[in-house]
Amino acid sequence: MEDEIIRLDTPEGQIEANVVAAYSVEDKDYIALVPTAMLNKGDPDVILYRYKDIDDGIELLDLTDEEFDSARNALEAILADEEEGEALS
Repeated sequence: MEDEIIRLDTPEGQIEANVVAAYSVEDKDYIALVPTAMLNKGDPDVILYRYKDIDDGIELLDLTDEEFDSARNALEAILADEEEGEALS
């Protein structure tokens, strides 16, 4: 799923977002997105959703505060592991 672009409907209109990571925590699937327009802007905001596969793609689900903390912590660990792996290469 990485390097894919997803179109999101927001109150401000439709935006495109790049998939940063798709991962699981305690049998729940999460996806981390960065709006395409923010990719080259320093430290872009990452949007987190829980998702589930459906017939024609995925359904994005909002997170509770508790889920958000767990998903954010797991994403930070994944990104830190990737950075460490790149540094060792």
